[in-house]
Amino acid sequence: MTQDDVGDRLLVFKTPYLLGSSPEIGDIVIIDSRVNRTRTLKDDIFESPLIAMVMDADHVEEVNWVKRVVGMPGDEIEVKDGQLYRNGQPVEESYIKEKMNSDFEAVTVPEDTIFVLGDNRNHSSDSRVIGPVPIENVLGKVVLRFYPFNRMNVF
Repeated sequence: MTQDDVGDRLLVFKTPYLLGSSPEIGDIVIIDSRVNRTRTLKDDIFESPLIAMVMDADHVEEVNWVKRVVGMPGDEIEVKDGQLYRNGQPVEESYIKEKMNSDFEAVTVPEDTIFVLGDNRNHSSDSRVIGPVPIENVLGKVVLRFYPFNRMNVF
């Protein structure tokens, strides 16, 4: 098994969001992609890392996505000619892998939601697919990528 066969390993802080803080533009967050349902206490218990190891961990990884916050409530987000725009202004994104190969019509981010995109835009399921993400579906903020070692990074 090579480093390419294993996904990134991340250190995530949940505490700020549990205490009422909101994500900010540029944050890399873990979201529950099931945006059309309300999260419950049962979700929090059975999807905790310790419980997930004992139970169906693959299911948790399928619904928990790592994405970057690009829009806050009230922002207008669109992609034209492969360029992301927030409120009509182009967004500088040195972290994306390649220019986006598809456009996205303007959408205004509703209250109590955020708009997220993956950094690998041409191969990412994100708010372009599932729509704006309710704040309650933001599970934590990524603060460190510690594996693979050649991509270690503090956020």
